[in-house]
Amino acid sequence: MRNEKAVSMTGMDMMNLAKKRVLLRNSFKRHLRIYPICVVAIMGICSPFGIGYFWPIVLALSWGIIVALHGVCVNNALSDSCSIVSDEYNRLKRLSMMDG
Repeated sequence: MRNEKAVSMTGMDMMNLAKKRVLLRNSFKRHLRIYPICVVAIMGICSPFGIGYFWPIVLALSWGIIVALHGVCVNNALSDSCSIVSDEYNRLKRLSMMDG
């Protein structure tokens, strides 16, 4: 009886998973759009006042690495979410058969 909640993925579960995937994708797209705008703005502000060392390049490169890692994480989360849900469903199905 403890596995009464072990049911197949309902329409609501699929909707929640779809919403999560859309939010992840949109957060990365937003990050990807904001990055070049901010980098260009900072470089535009700092270039007339050059002190010899063009420090905004450090900001641009480090933030670029962070954006790339964000993309990798989102891609991995989106590709793994279906298999994780499927694996969990199969595990719960096996457990319910063992109790039954």
